[in-house]
Amino acid sequence: MKILKKLNEQKEKDDEMIKNLKTAGDYERLQKKLTTQKKEIFREINNSLELGLESKKLTLKKIITRIEELIRNPLANNQKLQKKLTKAKKTIELLKKQLAEKDPDYNAIQQAEYQKILKLVKNDTFQNCKKLGIALAPSTQAKISQATTLDLVMKERNKLIQSQFSKNQAELTQQKSQLTHARHQER
Repeated sequence: MKILKKLNEQKEKDDEMIKNLKTAGDYERLQKKLTTQKKEIFREINNSLELGLESKKLTLKKIITRIEELIRNPLANNQKLQKKLTKAKKTIELLKKQLAEKDPDYNAIQQAEYQKILKLVKNDTFQNCKKLGIALAPSTQAKISQATTLDLVMKERNKLIQSQFSKNQAELTQQKSQLTHARHQER
């Protein structure tokens, strides 16, 4: 209540000044100064006590009435604030839900697309092996089917290609050797 004490002290000083006034102009100037100071003190009380009153229409009566309301009904104000807080939380949750619906989960989309590509690469590997006549060992077929990354599928695919390449090279070497041997016999 320092503010009220300050207000009373200022009023006493102002009353003393009014008694000592000599002209009407001094009185008007002092009256304006008092009004300005009074408004400033009222604003300070309103702000420091967080009364929530409009600063343009502040009067001592309004300030006192508001303080009395707060003293009498602190629970009612607290309940009002609690209701507003609950409503605000519900609004936030609703907005989050709406945002989630409008804003796709890019990680989930990316993962789904990755799984599609993985499946395509696995199927492509099996089809190409079949077309090329490459016999897949059950263990290799299982490794490819159970692979969870493109890296694993590609490693198995590369092993198959390398293995087939080695077989083809061995067959070509054998055929070349047979042709060379057959030419020598003809001569």
